[in-house]
Amino acid sequence: MASRKKARLVNRPAEPLFQLGQISVTPSAAQALQRAGINAAVLLNRHKVGDWGELREADRQENVISVRCGFRILSLYRVAGEIFYVITEADRGSTTIFLHEYY
Repeated sequence: MASRKKARLVNRPAEPLFQLGQISVTPSAAQALQRAGINAAVLLNRHKVGDWGELREADRQENVISVRCGFRILSLYRVAGEIFYVITEADRGSTTIFLHEYY
């Protein structure tokens, strides 16, 4: 019985660390996601639970502080040869997905 309970806890989805607010995807990012067969929700779900993708360690630490103190939160994901950024604004009013060329 105990192992069954533990298995449920381990498989439980991570809780969001912050609100995403209004979601925006730039047209070029939307096209790249479509070409890759990836739904934007995949990146957004990773972002909001603290899977920052391929950020440098210093940027990861900045995100930890940002979640606690209400600063901007950044993630970087490489998908099908493209680099996507996801940024949630400090006020948590909006989150944008865009390609690296805009950053």
